Order: sequence, then C-alpha cells, then structure tokens
Amino acid sequence: MRRMFGFSLALAFALSTAAFAAPAIQAIDPAVFATQGGNRYARVVLTGVDLGICGTNCPGVSVLVGGEAVPFFGNGSKLLISVPDDMPPGVANLEVHTAQGNAAVEDAMLFVAPSDFETILLPHAGGGEDVFGANGSVWRAESFIRNDSAWSMRFDLPLFPYNVLISPSFVEFLTVAPHATVNLELANAHAPVRVMVPKALASQLTFETRLYDASRDDQTFGTRVPAVREADFRHGATTIPGVPMGSRFRANVRVFSVDGHAHPYRVRVLTQADVFVPAFEGYTTPLPVDTLLELPVTTELDPLFEGSVWDVAFATLALPVVPASTPHVQVQIEPLDGDAPFWAYVSVTNNDTQQVTLLTP
Repeated sequence: MRRMFGFSLALAFALSTAAFAAPAIQAIDPAVFATQGGNRYARVVLTGVDLGICGTNCPGVSVLVGGEAVPFFGNGSKLLISVPDDMPPGVANLEVHTAQGNAAVEDAMLFVAPSDFETILLPHAGGGEDVFGANGSVWRAESFIRNDSAWSMRFDLPLFPYNVLISPSFVEFLTVAPHATVNLELANAHAPVRVMVPKALASQLTFETRLYDASRDDQTFGTRVPAVREADFRHGATTIPGVPMGSRFRANVRVFSVDGHAHPYRVRVLTQADVFVPAFEGYTTPLPVDTLLELPVTTELDPLFEGSVWDVAFATLALPVVPASTPHVQVQIEPLDGDAPFWAYVSVTNNDTQQVTLLTP
C-alpha cells in the first residue's frame, strides 16, 4: 500500500509538472501567406499547455507575429490567430506567451508579395468520380501534392464532394504540412484547376496526376499528366509533332485557357515529312507543309466552378482520321483573340489496349 501511494504521488507530480511545463509550438497551419488578401487565419498547435476554451479572453496569453501582437481565439492546445494583412514580404518570427512560459519559432511564417506568386495548371485533378469512355473503359484520375518545403502551405481547391459547394466563390482549403504528401479528392476529377504558389517554393512542390483505365488496371498503369508551371504556358501558335494517324489510334486535342476566360482557337492537322539530319550536320532545309484539316474550338468554363479562384476554361476536340502520306502528322493550336496564356496536349489512345500517351509541347 505504501509503495502504491508513493507511485501515485510521483505520477501526480509528473502530471502536474507536465501540465505547467513551458509551451512549445508544434505546428503552424498554414505558414505561408500573401501580403495582401486571401484567408488571414492560421492554426497554431501548442504542446505543454492546455488553454481550455478561453475564446478571445485568455488571461496571461498573447501572440506576436513579427513582433506585432495579433488577435487570436484559444481552444485547448490550439490557437486560431488572425494574421496581419500589412506584413512586409519575407519571414517572420512567431511568439506565444502564456502563464506557463513562452514559446517562439524563428522564421516561422513566410509572407509573399502577390507579384511573387505563380500559377500552376493541373490539367486533370484527381479523385471523386469515374468517366466512362470508349470500348468499355472507365477512366479515373489520381492526384497527389508533395510539399518538400519547411512551411505548411494552403491551396484553394474544389474539394470533393462537389455538392457541398455553396457557391463558386465559396473557397475551400487544402493544407499540406511540411515534408508531407496528400491525395487529392476534388469535386470534378477530370476538370482542370489552377493553383497559386510562391515562385520561390515552386521547385519544392510536386503535383502528380495519373490517368488510368480502371477496367484494365491489371494491364496498364495509365499515364502521367504533367503539372504545368507558368513559364511553360503558351501565348502563340504551338505545334505538337509526331501524332500517329490511323485506325489503330484515336487522338484528342485538349486546350486550356489558364486565365479563367473562354477563348477561341484554330486547330490544324499538318503533314509531317520525315526529315533526317545526317551526322555532324546541324541544319536541313524545311520541307513544304500541307494543311490536311482545320477545325475551330472554343474553350468553356465549368459551370460548377465559374468565377472561382481555380477555374480554367478548357475544350476537348476529337481528331478525325484523315489520309496522310506519312505515319505521323503535326497538330497546331493557334489562339485567335490575342496572347492570353494557354496550354494544350494531344492524347493518343490505342484502341486495342486503351493505353494513353500524352504528347505535349
């Protein structure tokens, strides 16, 4: 009995010591903000302290971002802090002062000027629904975001299920912790979306999408759809060579207007002569190119997402098989109303195996 009493006393002392230990900042979610606009709240998770449900009146508690006291809401070990909208670009320290002690993290938050963000296009964003195609195919999209940076980042995306979207202006957030990977479940699995990321961190983010035919999952892994950085957007006529033309394949052109507006384009199917450059010769005379087919196409906005921060106008055009004197043709996409940014690809599907290959600029 005496030994049990001693153990209980020691346990009580240990718990009381832990309860009143100095706090530590365990997580900041998110930690990257634009210096203007956007969602202005971050969740800070503490260890070593329990604030209870103190709301906006937490005695002895204060929070500083970049040395500036900020409003917050306290609940247990979590603080919801209001991030200042006038922070200068750069990193800022985070401090939390409580009755139990203080916690601080240097360079805890990153503030980025709006001009230092770039747009990344996800031509297909994964999850949520199947699309039934030719020859019994069932198409699915699977997407991931990998964050290799030191900061938790928030992305505005149409999260699945889509029927919970209140309106196109109702922004939903997906937060990816540092050195973490998340699987996307978006409202429209096969519609494109655009995300804004800091240019300085873009090389530390990986967006991965796989399109595959679920009905033949045991035969093929599918194809990878690249995420497209702003530097790779096109502004004028773009030609994609090496497109097979014949009954074995079917080809589709997909065009994306990245500025969120509908635009008209002209799609030409051109001949492609097989020209081989002899060894040690760096130049060959271009051969004449004939136009086999010319089709108009206009990108359209997804009605579900029109007016949202992620909306991308897009169009899909099935290419008819046209007689060609060579095994391959070229597909040219030309904007007709200016130089607004766009991107395009040609998907080539084997009619027997349903294997898809993407031909990109």
